[in-house]
Amino acid sequence: MVFFSAKRAGDAGRKGDTVGVLVCEDFQCSSNVRKLPPMAYLGFDREAARRDRIVALQLHAAGFVEAVVAGG
Repeated sequence: MVFFSAKRAGDAGRKGDTVGVLVCEDFQCSSNVRKLPPMAYLGFDREAARRDRIVALQLHAAGFVEAVVAGG
């Protein structure tokens, strides 16, 4: 994991306010979440877990962008 930061939009960014996010080095998070997770227990739905991880990553990335654009 590596830390990325960006200045916020507008006055907040001009004042030096930033927002940060931890992401996979070389941005391989997308391919990582698409791998089937190991079987955690009998009856574990690996496909549902994969879908949940994909959605969580999408929300995480969108949240970072929204925080940058929102300014402060």
